Amino acid sequence: MKYYRPGMKVPISGIYEALHGVGHRLEHEVTIAHGTTFPVCRRCGEDVRFKLIQSAKNHQHGFAPFGVLFAPYGTKPEKESEVLVA
Repeated sequence: MKYYRPGMKVPISGIYEALHGVGHRLEHEVTIAHGTTFPVCRRCGEDVRFKLIQSAKNHQHGFAPFGVLFAPYGTKPEKESEVLVA
């Protein structure tokens, strides 16, 4: 099974399992579009990894912004007190 890191290009649109750094949070699912860049976690930074669970065609779904948990690649992790726990 292949794992993707922040900063890598997303090869396939779909639902990915996000696996965070030790002590942050449990695994969860996130939808990410092909051609974008895997994001960093606002709390554990580049310690997050992504694993494809279900592929999807771009026109089958809409993609929301990263929200409170993730930030575009290149963003530094915030202080723990500034992050909303999701």
